[in-house]
Amino acid sequence: MSHGFTTIPLTTLCASTSLPVDLYLKSRKDAPPVLYRQRQYPISHEDIERLVETGIRVAHVPTQQLPEYQLYLRENLDSFMVKEEIPPTQRYQFLSETARDLLHESFERGNTEVLIQTTSTLGDSMVDMVANHSLLTSELFSILRHDYETFTHSFNTASFCLLLAKGMGITNLDELKEVATGAMLHDVGKLHISNAILNKTTPLTDMERRVIPQHPRDGFIMLCQREGFSRGQLMMVYQHHERLDGSGYPVGQSGGGIHCLARFCAVVDVFDAMTSHRPYRRAVSVPKVLDYLDSQSRGALDKEIVRCWNTMIATCRERR
Repeated sequence: MSHGFTTIPLTTLCASTSLPVDLYLKSRKDAPPVLYRQRQYPISHEDIERLVETGIRVAHVPTQQLPEYQLYLRENLDSFMVKEEIPPTQRYQFLSETARDLLHESFERGNTEVLIQTTSTLGDSMVDMVANHSLLTSELFSILRHDYETFTHSFNTASFCLLLAKGMGITNLDELKEVATGAMLHDVGKLHISNAILNKTTPLTDMERRVIPQHPRDGFIMLCQREGFSRGQLMMVYQHHERLDGSGYPVGQSGGGIHCLARFCAVVDVFDAMTSHRPYRRAVSVPKVLDYLDSQSRGALDKEIVRCWNTMIATCRERR
């Protein structure tokens, strides 16, 4: 966000007879935004394709129009996701970009109620795509972003958790929705941690290092005060950093005391964290991450879940 504009991905735009916001484009990265299409004017599918063909991937909207853009995303999500003429990967990419914007706004505002409502809406669309379409893990990995912003990581973890749950034999739609929503909220406790700490590029101080392990407990307390969450979802939030050998946090739970959904979340949480770019390091290669997960399955992470996930990733990479 800069100079009163918010950057949006073109993939979140749908053909419309009346744009809800003013669209601006840049001729180059350091150039000021120039008005391309005024709000209330139409934009066609051909207009969007033409921009993409010329190498334009983002547009810019005035920051004061952000609420209208967020409403536009919510209103168009369902209609876009059921368009069978659009390949599943493209629809999931739209869902991913829409989710990033909606989750970003929710995390920025620090509004837990809006965040919960948003994850519920997104969870329905995610489950429908994963349950009814043969999306491969490698396809999802290629279309998801890997910048490790909290909102990006939340959606990625939910996407991977869904695939893992399906790989482990869970097919009931309500159970898959439980997994998707719980995983998307697993880091909700980070609402209590400043971005200055979360995005810090230099080593954390001792005090900052003590703040980070509090987020599972804080998130658990936040959701316990609300109705509608299963024990599995609450444990995904509370236990995703616990380890079977008792080496995790926040309380050092071990063995059978760690819920199975938390074990799912623990594996893909590590996978996404390591394969994403962090403020202080580049992303780790997938083969190295799989080796690391395998080593951790000898005590810290669930061996069967790691084996399932690593097999899914390795198999999909072989098909590419």
